Amino acid sequence: MDELLGLVSPRPPDVPESAIELAEYIARTSGRRSSIPLRWSFTHAPIGGEEGRKAPLARLIGAGGRGGAVAVKLYLALIWRSASPPHDTDLPARKWAQLLGLPEPETKGARRISDALRTLEAQRLVQVIREPGEPSIVRILDESGNGAAYELPSTAYHHAQDLAAKTRSPERKKKYQAMMEANRYSKVPQELWTNGHIQDMSSAALAMLLILMSNNRASEGTKIWWSTRNFPARYGISPATRARGTRELERRYLLEVSKQLVPNSPNNTPAMAREKVRNVYRLINDATLPPPAPPVIRKKPDKVTGKGRP
Repeated sequence: MDELLGLVSPRPPDVPESAIELAEYIARTSGRRSSIPLRWSFTHAPIGGEEGRKAPLARLIGAGGRGGAVAVKLYLALIWRSASPPHDTDLPARKWAQLLGLPEPETKGARRISDALRTLEAQRLVQVIREPGEPSIVRILDESGNGAAYELPSTAYHHAQDLAAKTRSPERKKKYQAMMEANRYSKVPQELWTNGHIQDMSSAALAMLLILMSNNRASEGTKIWWSTRNFPARYGISPATRARGTRELERRYLLEVSKQLVPNSPNNTPAMAREKVRNVYRLINDATLPPPAPPVIRKKPDKVTGKGRP
C-alpha cells in the first residue's frame, strides 16, 4: 500500500478553474494559516449530553441530498476565510458558490448558498447579519452548535491548559480539563481546497474525511482504527455512509485502508481463539499536513579581530 504515498492526487476534472483560483486567493491571503482548524465537537456526539443528540456534522449530512454537503463545505470555507476577530466575512453568496464550484454561481448557485446559510443559522453555527441592498455579514459561531461566540481553538485550548496548571483546586482543574477537551481540534489541509478535492466530494466522503481527521495526529499520517459497533453512536453516520465515503477517499488517493489482526484476549488460548481482523485507516497525500519547515539558523557574522586595514 505504500506505493500510494507521494502520488499527486489527481485534480477532479469537473471542478471549474474559477473555484481553484478563488481557493488559491484565500490561501494566499490567509497569512501563516496553512490549514483550517475544526473542533472535534463538530464531528463527535456530545458525551454525557442529551441521549441521541447528534453532532452538527451528522445533523447536516443527515438532512439528505446535496444541501447537507453544501452547508458543511460552506462552514469549512467560512472558518478558513474568517481567521481574525470578529471572525466574520461579507463575501457575497455568488463568490461562495464560485469557491464551491456550484453550477450557475450568479443565480442558482447563489441561492443554494443562501439556503445553506439558513441551515447553518438554524443549527447555531453562524450568525447572519442582513442589511437591505448590502451583502450579508456572516459571523461564525462555535463548532459545537451551542451558539457560543467563536474563538480560535488553539487559543482557547492553551488558555484552559494554563489555568489547569496554575489552579490547586481539584474542582477547577476538572473544569479546565473539560474546557481543554472541548477545544481539541483537527487541522484540515488547505490543499484539499486548492486542488479541488473538497469542491468535488460527496457528502459521504466529506463526512468520513472530517471524522478521520478528528482523531489524534491523523492529519500527520498516523494509522487509526475504531470499533464499528460504537461508530454510529459516536459519529451519527450510518455504516452505508461510512463505506461509501471510505471507498471514495481511496479512489481519490487520499486514504489508505489495510487489514490488521486484532490481538487475542489473554483469556483465550491461541489454539481456541477465533482470529479477528479490523480495518486500519491512514490519510495520505493531500489529506495530510505538509511537514513543518526547518528552523532558520542564521549564521553569526565572523568576529573581526585586529585594528585597521590589513
